[in-house]
Formats: sequence, C-alpha cells, structure tokens
Amino acid sequence: MTLGVRRTEDKEDGARFGPNFYTDRVYTAYRTPTRYQPVPRPCHSDEPTWTAGLDYEMNDSVLIYGKVTRGYKAGSFNYAGVSQLTSKPELVTNYEIGAKTDFTLGEMPARLNANLSASTMRHPARRG
Repeated sequence: MTLGVRRTEDKEDGARFGPNFYTDRVYTAYRTPTRYQPVPRPCHSDEPTWTAGLDYEMNDSVLIYGKVTRGYKAGSFNYAGVSQLTSKPELVTNYEIGAKTDFTLGEMPARLNANLSASTMRHPARRG
C-alpha cells in the first residue's frame, strides 16, 4: 500500500496599467502613461494533493496494481490577457490499474506490462 499527502500554497500578486489588453499603455500610442492607474490583482491558491495505491503480488511472476492520484497546477497572473487578469488553479485526478508480468517464451525470458488509465480535470471554486 502506498499513501501520500502534500499541501501546496501559492501566492502571486500583479498589476497592470489598463483594464484590458487593448487599452494597456504598453501596446497603445497614448502619450500620457499616467492616464490609467495600476489594476492590482492577487492570485492566491492552496490545494492538497495526494496519492493512494495498492499492489498485489499474485505470484512470483504477476503483480497487479491500482492507483489514484490528484495533482495541482497553481493559478497564475495573466498580464497579457484580454480581460481576465488571473487564471484559476487546475486539479487533475488520475486513475490507473495495471499488471506487470514475467514469463518465458520457449527458453527466453519476457516481460509484459499493461495498464489502463483515465483522468479528470477541474477548476476548483475560487476562495475569497
């Protein structure tokens, strides 16, 4: 049996001088950069990630296993986005089952490993 848990916390703060990409002073011909005030946006996220797996050795030649893991990609500050300055974090849950086998073909040793996996991805609700 394999079990593991981790908690990740990410904090990023950013700002830009326009409410959107089209009026940003860097990309326009406005001569007065003080026309716009900085638009600050925090991008804070924290999520637990984990793994849980179970291996079973049926005999010396066959091992079967199952595993479920959850991964996390932090949100980010998107300076050049058209209207959305921050992106939400992404969570992915992966499910896997498989078998590892050792056998012989005639007198030659051989190995066959096979698995099936599926993943789901979601964006958690933003906090605060």
